[in-house]
Formats: sequence, structure tokens, C-alpha cells
Amino acid sequence: MIVSSPPFYTKYVFLPPANSPLHPFLASNPKFAASFRGAVAAIDGTHIPCCPSAAEAEDAWDRKGGLTQNCLAACTWGLRFIYFISGWEGAAADGTMFARAPLTDLYIAPGMLQLLLIATLLTL
Repeated sequence: MIVSSPPFYTKYVFLPPANSPLHPFLASNPKFAASFRGAVAAIDGTHIPCCPSAAEAEDAWDRKGGLTQNCLAACTWGLRFIYFISGWEGAAADGTMFARAPLTDLYIAPGMLQLLLIATLLTL
């Protein structure tokens, strides 16, 4: 089963309603509440090991020398996936995937902070 293809993706991966409240953990913590008001998700890339054919292996090498495919995932603070795309070559940067994500089905409403890089969470 491929998580970025129907029927799994169309059944389990979807955007939350626009009026979704901030997750209780973030809302009740003064350190996070002000920074994450209006944010509905976190997004980051991850590398998944793969076994490509000899013809595709060159594209699958990542910066650490492994054979991987890069995936981009977004999940709500309640840990529900709202976006997932897989199949990018291992050398693809997270920024490249993020920039191209709206060309598939990632929707970012104008004027709303909806997505944050996980690195932002780690620096607070």
C-alpha cells in the first residue's frame, strides 16, 4: 500500500476545518500559545530507505550516502496527517518539496499561518 495514493490517502489524509481550535497542549502552555495561534499543522521532510533498480539508484543517493526517497508530511498537533507526498529522490531538499507541494494538493489559505517547519519547534 502506498500512503500517498488512493484509497488510503483519500480516506485518511485531509485538512482540518478552518475553525479548528488550537490543540489543548499548545493552548494551555504560555510558551507556545502566542507563537502557534492560527497554526493547524507542522510540516517536515523525512528520508525513507529504498531499494531502487540499478538505473534509478543514482537519483536515490542522499547527502549521507544512503539510498532513500524523500517524503514531505504535515500533521496536526493531534498527530493526524493532513498532507503526505512521497517518491522524491534522496537528494531532493525539503525546501524544494515544500515549494512544489501546492502544485499537487497542499492548500495554504491566504493570511493564515498553517504550516511550520519542525525545526521551529525545536528552537523554542
